[in-house]
Amino acid sequence: MQINGVRYGKVISIDDENGSDAISVRLFPEDNDENDTLVRATAFPLMPKMLHIKPRVGEGVLILYSTWTDGNSQRYYIGPVISQPHKMYFDPWFMGGDSYQRGAPKAMDPNPYNDENAEGAFPDDDDVSLIGRKNCDIQIKEDDIRLRAGVKLVDDKSYYKIRFNRKDPAFIKLKYHETPLAENVASTATIVADKINLFSNSSTEFPIEENSDGEHGLSKKELITDEKLTKALEDAYSLPYGEKLVELLKTMIDVFCKHTHDYISLPPNASFITEIETAAKEPLEDKKLLSNTVKFN
Repeated sequence: MQINGVRYGKVISIDDENGSDAISVRLFPEDNDENDTLVRATAFPLMPKMLHIKPRVGEGVLILYSTWTDGNSQRYYIGPVISQPHKMYFDPWFMGGDSYQRGAPKAMDPNPYNDENAEGAFPDDDDVSLIGRKNCDIQIKEDDIRLRAGVKLVDDKSYYKIRFNRKDPAFIKLKYHETPLAENVASTATIVADKINLFSNSSTEFPIEENSDGEHGLSKKELITDEKLTKALEDAYSLPYGEKLVELLKTMIDVFCKHTHDYISLPPNASFITEIETAAKEPLEDKKLLSNTVKFN
């Protein structure tokens, strides 16, 4: 790269005792004779703190000098430099992230957008997107916003071979329909996943998390742990199907209103007992009223 004051370098450390997101970057030839802890290799991020993006050791970043003629002056970085969208997880600084440069020793991979198996995994040209390292992203399209997890699958035979997951991703889609879907339906919010959990922090019957003292509290790293989610799938309440519940209630009301007795003080006529038992068997005994996908506390 031949831009005055801008260099391409290798990240050698992301440890920062001050918590400022500073990293250490080795430049050539300035740092050839130094070890990996040299002070002058420290570079401060140019991205504002409201957006947290930190490169990984071994990736490449662009380095800017405070004095463009002095490679040993204060350094600032932008990056990591990722050559193509299927390499978000890791793109090495040499023979990877630098493949976009003219005369690079390694050419870019075939265009991942042309792979029909990957269609949907990457953002479209008109999208504004925030893309995670592995399989999560946020897409802002012209009339909808999508928060997605598990949309990309890595092919077992090739680390960089990406497939779009059509089977079991999780996503939230907020959409404004310029042509309403139905009367007074111009906006929709859709949540899709294998299992959907609706939890309250204040629930006492089924608290989201408990610490060693039995007090409520979220997991510091995961918010809610996989172990707690597994327990929730087993123990939390199932959401009833509203229409089926109303159908059962109408049947029961109808039976109660129309039942007869063969004589005063005798039980209801057997035919009505049979009718209500039949109506209630599947919804109540077989739990056909309960959703097997939506849980709440």
